[in-house]
Amino acid sequence: MNISMNQTGKTSFKAIPIAVVKTNINNIQKEIQLYKLGPEDIPFAKRMASKINLKKLCPYETYKQGFKEWKNIIFEAVKNIQYNDNVILAVQDKRPCGIIDYMNSELNSFYLAALATWPIKPNQRVKMAGKALMRNIFQNTIEKDKERIWLRPSEITQNGKSCMDFYEHLGFEFDACFMAIDGGKTHFSKRLAQLDNNFKYNEIKDGKKIKLSSILSLTFEDTPLEKLSKKIAEKIKK
Repeated sequence: MNISMNQTGKTSFKAIPIAVVKTNINNIQKEIQLYKLGPEDIPFAKRMASKINLKKLCPYETYKQGFKEWKNIIFEAVKNIQYNDNVILAVQDKRPCGIIDYMNSELNSFYLAALATWPIKPNQRVKMAGKALMRNIFQNTIEKDKERIWLRPSEITQNGKSCMDFYEHLGFEFDACFMAIDGGKTHFSKRLAQLDNNFKYNEIKDGKKIKLSSILSLTFEDTPLEKLSKKIAEKIKK
């Protein structure tokens, strides 16, 4: 997660599916869908941000002081939808689980303004959500022939993990009060290939525009139907 900045610009479209990320962790296969957000998604995104109760979703989190900044990063990314056409939402099991916001910056670079992930249910984190979102910016960096990605890292430590450690693992290094990763297409392609060791990234080209409120849930807990399904499953096991 990191601190956000603004940029002016205009777009006009609904959410567009841009990728499906398939993970296989401990022989459990899951999918993460990525959607590019536009101005028409702002009302949904605002409701989403207001519905995310981090204290409830992370009941065992010890660093509770970080909840406010964590939530602010999500709100900042949502606010930047009206200015920026690189706001991407991550979704799993029809529930939002992460967001990234990045923009063009000086010296032929991308400024990563915001990155945050959160559980889709209490204690149910979406593994690889952050890396799936970072995979998007690495690919766009290659396609736009950018020379650098930089950011202002948050000092939050959530779930026992540091934001700065996350970026360092991806190859970012400190540059004064910033973190940055430099290189041409060859270097960023190597970083992208390293990310692809974690999952299978399937890009969606010419994705049809979608109204997110018609396909996603903002209930970050088991619905009555899910609770019933679990009870039936438990009885079958017995």
